Amino acid sequence: MNKQIILFTLLSIMISCTPSYYINYQIYTVKNDFCQTGNTLQYENEDCILYYNLWAEGGNPGFVFKNKSNTNIFILMDKSFYIHNGIAYDYYKNMEITNGYISSYNESININGEILYPYYSLVNPIDATTNIGYNTNHSSSITIKEQSIICIPPHSSKYIPVHYKISNGEKINYEGDIDIDESPYIFRNRISYMMNNNDSLKYIDNKFWVSNIIRSRSYNITPINSVRDNHNTNIHLEESPNKFYIKYYTEKGNSVKINRE
Repeated sequence: MNKQIILFTLLSIMISCTPSYYINYQIYTVKNDFCQTGNTLQYENEDCILYYNLWAEGGNPGFVFKNKSNTNIFILMDKSFYIHNGIAYDYYKNMEITNGYISSYNESININGEILYPYYSLVNPIDATTNIGYNTNHSSSITIKEQSIICIPPHSSKYIPVHYKISNGEKINYEGDIDIDESPYIFRNRISYMMNNNDSLKYIDNKFWVSNIIRSRSYNITPINSVRDNHNTNIHLEESPNKFYIKYYTEKGNSVKINRE
């Protein structure tokens, strides 16, 4: 009995000493010069429609490019740029992307003492109490070389990824509306393309800027040994294509970002 009391006391002390962490979100609202329809932001000209949905941790400036015309459209990735706070970043990096795949197969003949086909034979029966089976694993990979020119056929669409985020994930100590001149993030997609029947280059320049920052309520995730280990917090954020979010952690109410790496 005394051992149980001592164990309970030690456990209580350990729990009381566990740091109390809270998960917090900053929600960033983005303005642009084109319209929002449903769950997308849409830019349109005589040749194409671009669909954006920025909602992601850190923000996703990638887009779907829809060819409205009756001819091919060629996006020149090596002449297109993501421009973030005045710094131009190349779309095209001449990368090779490798995706790996693993497949497995297994079979056993012993299930509750019953022998399964095709191993059972009247001529040479197998003892039903013996497990007979095998496992095979096969791994493969596919390497895809990044394209400098992307062709979009008539009346079809392709997703064009932008390999950069809008925010680096650091909390900004500000809340409320922001003028464009004071915005922490001003970004653009400058896209170069040409039509199949026209050798002259055309340009699209979509500009965005953060116009509002708010903080969601804190969510208690304690006790926990590491914020990285927490996967059980059920948190609902109101999604919108013209918004994105960052996630940060506070300890006992202090606005101190905890490194998750």
